[in-house]
Amino acid sequence: MNNISIQQSFVVEFYIQYHMCPDCQKSFTPHTWGAVVQVRQKVDHKRTFFMLEQLILKHNLHHKIMKVKETPDGLDFYFKNEGHTRKLLSFLSVN
Repeated sequence: MNNISIQQSFVVEFYIQYHMCPDCQKSFTPHTWGAVVQVRQKVDHKRTFFMLEQLILKHNLHHKIMKVKETPDGLDFYFKNEGHTRKLLSFLSVN
C-alpha cells in the first residue's frame, strides 16, 4: 500500500476579477469621506439653514467640510475624518 498514486483529470475554470481593498480604494479616490453629520429640521422654511451657513462661513468651519448635500428636510456635511466632525458638532451644540 505504500507509494500508491491516484491520478484524475478535471477541468478548472478561473475567473479573474480585479478588486482593490477598501483602504486602497480610498487612497485612489479623491472624494472619499470618513464621517458625515446630518442636520435635520421639520419646518417649511429654510431660514435656520441659511443662518447656519453664514455662521459656518464666519467661523471658518467650511475649510474642513468636503461636501454639503441638501436633502428635503436638512443638510448632510461630509468630512475626511471624525475629528473634523467633532469640531462641527461642538460648534452646533454651543450655538
